[in-house]
Amino acid sequence: MRVIEIVLLNAFAWLVLHMGIAWLGEKTHKSILEKTLPFFKKNQMGSGLGFYEKFLQIKKWKSWMPDGSSLFKNGFTKKNLKSTNLDYLNEFALETCRGEIVHWVVLLSGFLFFLWNDAPIAWVMVAYGIFANLPCIFLLQYNRIRIWRITSRGSVANSIQPDMK
Repeated sequence: MRVIEIVLLNAFAWLVLHMGIAWLGEKTHKSILEKTLPFFKKNQMGSGLGFYEKFLQIKKWKSWMPDGSSLFKNGFTKKNLKSTNLDYLNEFALETCRGEIVHWVVLLSGFLFFLWNDAPIAWVMVAYGIFANLPCIFLLQYNRIRIWRITSRGSVANSIQPDMK
């Protein structure tokens, strides 16, 4: 296979994987997502924000991240908070779980590229999957932890920090 054919095949495969997995994630019923909440809460409720703010410097680059929800008719936008209502914040947190699951599945699907590529090219595709999805995963985790901290305080409206609005 010529180089251009390999590039086009891999680009098309990534497009199909990204969009197909995102579409499946969007179609996943909320009742199924709600079953994942204990996993996310157990693994992140005690997490500090230091890793995200100090090590990853997330506040410097989070505004550059795209929000793929606009690609879907019923997508839930996570770019900015639209309300401080507790039900909305809980739904926002649930949608960050949906997004994180989708990004993990897309990231792991990078290993499928070993099926039709030579190992060096396949490893480049795996690296792309990691670098394209980890920032999204980190941002979703960061926002979810912040929302859970706010909603656990009781007075939601007074707890919203300016950069969350």
